[in-house]
Amino acid sequence: MFQALAYGIISASGATIFQQLLLIVLGIEIFELNRLTPLLIFVAISEEIFKLIFIYQLGRRRGNFSDLFFSALFLGLGFSLMEISLKIWNSLEKGNFLWSDYLGVILLHILTAGIIGLFLERKWKPPVKILIGLTIASIIHLAYNALRIYLF
Repeated sequence: MFQALAYGIISASGATIFQQLLLIVLGIEIFELNRLTPLLIFVAISEEIFKLIFIYQLGRRRGNFSDLFFSALFLGLGFSLMEISLKIWNSLEKGNFLWSDYLGVILLHILTAGIIGLFLERKWKPPVKILIGLTIASIIHLAYNALRIYLF
């Protein structure tokens, strides 16, 4: 489980670096989360892709994809802890830190990683299970982002 947690931290770091490089290439200095933009949609999907890559690697290292669900949950926890630590750092600099804002992030990343892990366990052909798991996880992630932006 420690390896899965570490993979989650690494995958969140990779996603963050990728997203920051994208913002630099696009010339965007301030990334506001006040509406659901194509860039925000791409960012959410890229996070799910990074989770998928590392959950898949966990299965490959074991030599099988059975019982991958629980490891995926720990990977999601590691991902959320890394993301939250970056958000806390940013919040402390701005002086607007609220613990209640972070519970949803934890639940979101554990849930979406668990879904990806659950589909990778299936005996289906790899492209099918990867595509379905990634699609469902991305839809949930986008729904969470939309709820945070438009309702909370």
